[in-house]
Amino acid sequence: ALNKALREEMVRNADWLIHIDVDEFINVRAGNGTLDDFLACVPDATNVAMTWRMFGNNRVERFEDRPVIAQFDHAAPRYCPKPHTSWGFKTMTRNSGVYGKLSCHRPNKRNPGAPVQWVNGSGKPMPARYHDKGWRSDPSSVGYDMLQLNHYALRSAESFLIKRQRGRALHVDRS
Repeated sequence: ALNKALREEMVRNADWLIHIDVDEFINVRAGNGTLDDFLACVPDATNVAMTWRMFGNNRVERFEDRPVIAQFDHAAPRYCPKPHTSWGFKTMTRNSGVYGKLSCHRPNKRNPGAPVQWVNGSGKPMPARYHDKGWRSDPSSVGYDMLQLNHYALRSAESFLIKRQRGRALHVDRS
């Protein structure tokens, strides 16, 4: 689907691209809380690593047809290096032809020598090792000051049981 998306006119003409899931919510803390406000703070950025902030079930048992962000407001602490997925990130990338492929967490197949200005959610530069691979922040690269990606993987107990019964979307061979 991501490969096909790159051929769509809307995607080809977009200024920025990101692949996020329905259980993820971009939380902008810069300016008035818009992506434009954040991007104005990092005008030279070509990539933005949006590190997950994991949210728990808030002791909600039943599914309710209400906004997720209103029901679940208890997040993992800002310093939460374990489990290893806690600091996973999704990358918003400027659609400038630097990368030839999108994946779930980041762009791939960088054109050799193409300049990259990769920042985290605090607007600070990401280490160069992320320019070509990696999708988890570490203590030197995590940043939540201006932007974070709220990840509501659990939601209510009832929603989790339905999700568990459905199975994993990407790793169908694992329970």
